[in-house]
Amino acid sequence: EYDYFNIIYESNLKIRNKNIKPAIWKMGTDIQNFIFNRLDYQIWYFETIEKKSYKIENIDKFEFTFRSSVEHYYPRNPKTGAVNGEVDKYLNQFGNLCLISRSKNSELSNYSPIAKAEHYDKSSKIESLKQQIMMTQKDNWNDDTVEKHQIEMIELLEKKKIGHI
Repeated sequence: EYDYFNIIYESNLKIRNKNIKPAIWKMGTDIQNFIFNRLDYQIWYFETIEKKSYKIENIDKFEFTFRSSVEHYYPRNPKTGAVNGEVDKYLNQFGNLCLISRSKNSELSNYSPIAKAEHYDKSSKIESLKQQIMMTQKDNWNDDTVEKHQIEMIELLEKKKIGHI
């Protein structure tokens, strides 16, 4: 059994279950927070250390803080109706979700992707790196872009090795 240090810092751990069951990505707000935190760490690592470009402006503003609220980027109950087509098939899937603070989720929960992006453009704080990537598609957030984002993020999560910090 591994302790937290080994899980986080060791790059030679053997993954016990190499095949992540597809159902996990359809659990909506029941997807575990650890998955979102791990993904934000991997995005941060690959963006800052390996210089892969996810088009995240001001990544230096991101801080790992306590976040406990899973947000639907395209809302379940939009204030203004459908925007740029409906996100129907993927509404409650990993590709449309990110982890942010409860206060931000309460404040922005029913706003469109465009309105959320405009809010964060004016903010000095980045809530989620995954959300920052989603906001690059704010004008065209639909089933196709959600599915593509989900596939890309799952592939990133499944990378076996990341460096020591």
